[in-house]
Amino acid sequence: MFVTSLRRTGKEIPNLSAHSVSGEESPTCPSLFHPTTAQDGKLVRIRIPGGILGSEQCQVLAEAIAYLNSNTIDITNRANLQIRGLSASMPPEVLLKLQDAGLAAKNPELDRFRNIMASPTAGIDPEQLIDTRPLVRQLDEYLASNLNLAGLSPKFSIGIDGGEKVSIEQQPNDIFFKAVAVEDKVYFNLYIAGINLETAVIPENCLSLVGAIAQVYLDLVPANITRKPRLKQVIEDFGRSNYIDRLQLYLSSSCLSARLSTERSRSATSLHLGIYPQIQPDLFYIGISLPLGRLELNQLRGIAEIIENYGNGTLKLTPWRSILLPDIRDRNLDTVQQKLAELGLSIKNNNIWGGLVACSGTTGCAASFTDTQGDAIALARYLADNITLNQPVTIHLSGCPKSCAHHGSSDLTLVGKSCRENGGEIAGYHLYGGDAELPFGKQLLANLEPSQLPPKITQILSNYQEKGTEQHLSWAEFSDRWFDTEDNEC
Repeated sequence: MFVTSLRRTGKEIPNLSAHSVSGEESPTCPSLFHPTTAQDGKLVRIRIPGGILGSEQCQVLAEAIAYLNSNTIDITNRANLQIRGLSASMPPEVLLKLQDAGLAAKNPELDRFRNIMASPTAGIDPEQLIDTRPLVRQLDEYLASNLNLAGLSPKFSIGIDGGEKVSIEQQPNDIFFKAVAVEDKVYFNLYIAGINLETAVIPENCLSLVGAIAQVYLDLVPANITRKPRLKQVIEDFGRSNYIDRLQLYLSSSCLSARLSTERSRSATSLHLGIYPQIQPDLFYIGISLPLGRLELNQLRGIAEIIENYGNGTLKLTPWRSILLPDIRDRNLDTVQQKLAELGLSIKNNNIWGGLVACSGTTGCAASFTDTQGDAIALARYLADNITLNQPVTIHLSGCPKSCAHHGSSDLTLVGKSCRENGGEIAGYHLYGGDAELPFGKQLLANLEPSQLPPKITQILSNYQEKGTEQHLSWAEFSDRWFDTEDNEC
């Protein structure tokens, strides 16, 4: 069916064959045209600018997944999509179909640069200062049509926060625009590689700023370097003030002249799960949690039908690996909830899957010490049978200290280690949490075997719900006060 529908278009596809057959790979940042080989096979990533996906695109994806003899698709921590475990690179007929559906750039060399993140509630959030969706579309068109950008790092990324309650402020991006209201006008505060430039940027100048920042990078990084450095590294090597001075050469004198100072704040990420009113009257969005960010083929098709029949024909992917269904009318909320339940999907914000994150683990990554996917599933099932959470909890399982699957803090973080046991070494975890100024927090427990995780984490959560909430303690305060790290006990 997939190939038949393709051939009816009558289009030629030889221009894609070199990319699909040669197997040219990206060692660190895969795309549709440049896969990465992992432990479980080829991995391809589909960029979804702003996380916005249409119902027809969902159906095309479902056809492609079935054609590739797969049954699942994953949402990433940048609100993109990826397919794992492929035996070969994407065949030309699939690539062309995805291009025609707007799921890939027309130029294969530019597809991997379409890394644009926005709040999943952009355009519908009652607290937004500006609808960032038009800017997302402009940036996508720019990145997908300028061949001179092919010299950028494939990790080059842009984030746009319009002041929404469901904020992406804590998500790392090379370029980050944060909307700020000044009197009766809206500006963007500009961050480059995490550095606050303390400037007031009018929305109309954002596109030229991205172009200028990219051009300075291209000026400084030799074109013949295979492995491109991150923007942060280039700025550190060249010097922040030198980079900004060079940036000014490509901009009008007023573009970065107005001063504006703001600080990033912690976002209310649990608002991406459940039912919430939109800024538009009588319309709601529904946030769905997914087990480890994974959608099965029948669920993808079912959601496509739901948004076509009861929404506006689009869904939003989130950097927390969940899905939002916007523009659901009040009268249809019960029907949509029932249909989601029939697909095995939950909208509860205290569902353990809503806050459980795991990297690919030993099944997909050679650097991992532990089977994080299997351990996370075992943990989730045990928790579901033994405790009812009274509030959302975030638990992150990382197979090694790289923390590829999740950026930012979690209530509890389990990091895979090679642990000593009776004179030998086994794969295990160290548990982190608390409010320490460390990547994962302070170490709470050490050398936990995978089989110990379900009862131990259940005990910790039970203790918190009994003692921590009674004393109105945050997770960080509870971790600092109730853990005896010397005795490995809570």
